[in-house]
Amino acid sequence: YTVYYEKNKNIKVGTVTMYVIAKNDSTKIKGSFKQTFKIVTRPLTDRHITVSTPAGGTYSGSKVTPNVIVKLDNKVLQKGKDYSITYKNNVNVSTNTDKKPSLRISGKGNYIGFVEKTFEISPRNIGDHGMKVTALAVAENKTPKIKLKNGSKTLTLNRNYVITKISRNADQTVVYEYDRNTQKTKLPKIKDAGTYTATLEGVEKGGYTGNREVIFHVIDKNHLI
Repeated sequence: YTVYYEKNKNIKVGTVTMYVIAKNDSTKIKGSFKQTFKIVTRPLTDRHITVSTPAGGTYSGSKVTPNVIVKLDNKVLQKGKDYSITYKNNVNVSTNTDKKPSLRISGKGNYIGFVEKTFEISPRNIGDHGMKVTALAVAENKTPKIKLKNGSKTLTLNRNYVITKISRNADQTVVYEYDRNTQKTKLPKIKDAGTYTATLEGVEKGGYTGNREVIFHVIDKNHLI
């Protein structure tokens, strides 16, 4: 006998008709019969379906949207056709497990259900390439003018970073030290002319980590042009 299928070239969810037809020279069976059966949607939680672990990313201030690979056995499913991805809590670094960055893979077409995966958004080190710190020269009794940038984006003091210490280079006298109780940088006016070093520290909740230093000058008022 021979088996034929109707409407099964592009296997989709729906009803398929099967025909079993006896061969002309068969001595055991004669004639034919028709049978229908259904192809149903496959849940993404099926044991034959695997979802790769999202790679995560580094904080940038923009949405982090890692991709995943979804497979049915060895067949790679197509994003947009077989499934879609939505993201949640995918901008900021979070140490709160209830607000951990996550994504949801939802079935489409021949697939139903969903699978959720969490991923990491790591704080960016302020010493990394692409991070730039500048400190302008100021006159005596003026507040230091220090800026930290991530590319073209100027970071916010006390939100993305703090200044933990300012010391005079000549004798290492500390003229300012960060108060970890208030957790806020409140820069003083520098009284004496000289060369100073400021230490910056990334704020993890604001997306940054690490430390770096910058040198700046305080100029005697009598030497100002």
